Amino acid sequence: MLPYAILKSLWAWGATVGLTTKQAAQGIAGFGDILKEESSFLYALHSLGIDFTAILAILASLFALTLMTSWGEKLPKWFLIITGWSVGLFLWGVIVFTATLSFQHRMKNKQTQ
Repeated sequence: MLPYAILKSLWAWGATVGLTTKQAAQGIAGFGDILKEESSFLYALHSLGIDFTAILAILASLFALTLMTSWGEKLPKWFLIITGWSVGLFLWGVIVFTATLSFQHRMKNKQTQ
């Protein structure tokens, strides 16, 4: 997870590490413009060189370390359970929301054809 977070941060800073085609590099370069139109919070993070998915990857890595190391045993069990369920329900909501938007978009495109 941490190499993913590092790579995403490099892309947010404008680096083209790991990109094999010119089209992919141009897509990464134009991503900030897309965020500028959509979300001011995500654009502010992007302008600082921080990718939101990189933050989520780091948090997931810390949660995994908490479950596997001895210092994680010092945390209250209820905290770990609530955190795990909250993240799981959040991800479920994001997946359902994304699937719904995708379905609506496909139906709208199907009607216009």
